[in-house]
Amino acid sequence: MSKHDVLKRISLNQGEIFIKQGEFGNNGYVIQSGQVEVFLEQDGDEITLAVLGPGEVVGEQAVLFDASRSASVRALTNCNLVVMDRDAMNRNIEKSDPSIRAMIKILSERLKRSNNTVAKSKTGTINNRKVDAIFKADKAEGE
Repeated sequence: MSKHDVLKRISLNQGEIFIKQGEFGNNGYVIQSGQVEVFLEQDGDEITLAVLGPGEVVGEQAVLFDASRSASVRALTNCNLVVMDRDAMNRNIEKSDPSIRAMIKILSERLKRSNNTVAKSKTGTINNRKVDAIFKADKAEGE
């Protein structure tokens, strides 16, 4: 960002969903105040991946990758966020030292793999609970 760029800030009300799983995005957010919940929607269930608070970043994959949102995010409390724009971030990265650019690329790919692993683990847990509930219900009916 140049010295003339102004950081955009947004305020959210409790319960407001500001990132929707599957939608395309190009902004990430730094949480200044409040708490947000990152969650997946699968088969009518919501699977909480994380609760984040002040100083943490959410939606960063949209700043780093040209892909749809991997999860939804809702404000658990009233929140103030700073918006990170992909174009501004890319301009800053391009100005940086090549070793920093390489490190960002490596860390970005690790983040992507890690998030996919967590998502698979969480959805697997939910699906196993559903299967256990079905087996318990079938067993109770057979008695």
